[in-house]
Amino acid sequence: ELALGYQHMCAIASDNKAYCWGTGYSNQIGTGTAGLFTTPQAVNTTGALSGKNLKKIYAGLQQSCVIDTDDLSYCWGQLGVGNSSGFSATPAATERPGTLAGKTFQDMYLGYKTSCAMMSDLNIY
Repeated sequence: ELALGYQHMCAIASDNKAYCWGTGYSNQIGTGTAGLFTTPQAVNTTGALSGKNLKKIYAGLQQSCVIDTDDLSYCWGQLGVGNSSGFSATPAATERPGTLAGKTFQDMYLGYKTSCAMMSDLNIY
């Protein structure tokens, strides 16, 4: 599984771990350190991704995300938090408030400062 973002890319390797490389000044590489990475870097798995089995990976402008086999999403980099921008240097669980409560992730699209997901009800949010 390979995802191409803006100046960075990510992959799920045969060891079931996520790796990212390229420009990571917004922490979209997921190692906990911002910077430029010319070789694949293992995404931090000591927190939210601990023990997770990954099946899909996505890369956008300044963010990266994965969906695990439980159909839950985890993202890192520049993430929208309410009306402001927040950063997560390592993967964090994607919240599912309001209309997303109880729904799981089927697919995602990460673009230029936007993120969308198709949820288990087959609607796109």
